[in-house]
Amino acid sequence: MSVDIRLKRPSKVYNPGDTVKGSLVVDSKSDISHSGLFLSLDGLVNMQLSSKSVGIFEAFYNSVKPIQMVSISLEVQKAGKFTSGNKTTSYLDGPYS
Repeated sequence: MSVDIRLKRPSKVYNPGDTVKGSLVVDSKSDISHSGLFLSLDGLVNMQLSSKSVGIFEAFYNSVKPIQMVSISLEVQKAGKFTSGNKTTSYLDGPYS
C-alpha cells in the first residue's frame, strides 16, 4: 500500500488562516479494512545561532527547547475498506490553523 499527499500549491508557504488544498491518494495492492484515515501535522521551531552571535547567546541557546507552533489532526476519511488495485482519493480543502 502507498499513500501520497499532493498539495495543490506545494511550494507555497502557508500562514494562519490560509486554505490548504490538495488530495490524499491511497493505492492498495490488496483489500484492506481500516478504521479511518487521519492526517496529522506538527510544526516545531528551533533556535539557530548565526556565527555573529556566538558567545552572546550560547548559555541561552543550550537551554531553549523546540517550540511547538501547530498541532492538527483531522479525519480525512471515515472507516471503510480500500479495495485492491483501486486508488482512493480524499480531498483536503480548508483553513487549518
